Amino acid sequence: MIRLAALIWVLATGAPAQDLREASATLIGISERLEAAEGSRDKIRALTEVVQAYEAGLASLRDEMRPLAERQAVLEQVIAAQQAEIADLLGVLQTIGAEAPPALMAHPSGLLGSARAGMILSHMSDGLQARADALSATLAEIEALRAEREAALGVLQTGLENMTEARGQIARALADREPLPKRFEEDAIDTALLLAGAETLEALADGLAQTGRRQAPEGSADGGAGGHPLPVTGEISQRFDADQTRPGWMVQTAPAALVRMPATATILYAGPLLDYGNVVILEPEAGLMVILAGLAKIEGEVGDIVAEGYPIGEMGGQIDAILAHDSTVNGIAPTETLYIEVRDQDGPRDPATWFAKDEE
Repeated sequence: MIRLAALIWVLATGAPAQDLREASATLIGISERLEAAEGSRDKIRALTEVVQAYEAGLASLRDEMRPLAERQAVLEQVIAAQQAEIADLLGVLQTIGAEAPPALMAHPSGLLGSARAGMILSHMSDGLQARADALSATLAEIEALRAEREAALGVLQTGLENMTEARGQIARALADREPLPKRFEEDAIDTALLLAGAETLEALADGLAQTGRRQAPEGSADGGAGGHPLPVTGEISQRFDADQTRPGWMVQTAPAALVRMPATATILYAGPLLDYGNVVILEPEAGLMVILAGLAKIEGEVGDIVAEGYPIGEMGGQIDAILAHDSTVNGIAPTETLYIEVRDQDGPRDPATWFAKDEE
């Protein structure tokens, strides 16, 4: 059985609440950017940046809440396991407090026995007091953790509401914007033939390379240089060539994460493909393709030229799953997976050569 003394060790573990407060402050600070984005000339791009900032802030706050929730659960389990011992402790303390000192210290062997009994009782009282203090500190810590988490949950809820409002503004702005410039018009028959002969993603990419669709936007070529941002907020879980059948990156994202254009590019293909889910194939520069697979929704059509920073789609799942996850302990964050592949005339290449180094 776990002893009460173990509580002191438990109190020394876990993430400090200060980290949680800092994460909350960061998320609150993002709300100021939302108002500025609403008045931006390029409203869609600005709002998209705000949404991705919210996504990162929500993820950070959720991560900081998790260890505190786990710590609180451990403390509560220890208290629950010690109910009988705590009851005995409280009973002894109440007895000591209720009895008169002479009656407690009386001893049949006389004054010497009474003196010895008093010394033993004093020693026992000190031990009991130490145990009582440890119990009191643990209960106070549980209440403090609960208060910190409730406050953070309120910030999380507000941040989620603000992000949802920003996404709604993006949707309205996209519906009201003028048609995008087109590099070419899609030929439905040509697309059907490409898909009929594409048993793999590589086959579709090779097929597109043979068509007249590949026309990079003017002024977009940069010689394949890197420095482009990841199109989605998330964590890279698989690096280049870890899977020969899918040699690109796997990025774990939050549910319904917004996916934006890493660079100005022409949409060569947009739609479902095999077991990849919805796939978008972009041509940001001559001789280069950037493939994004696993989206639940796609913005834009084949032939469109979409500017850097604009939304190109979103991942699957429900936005409020962040809150549902945070109500559990030792749970696994609900995630979606975006597959990213970069291809040139020689085939797949390491996305790290094209995306920003700090995204690695």
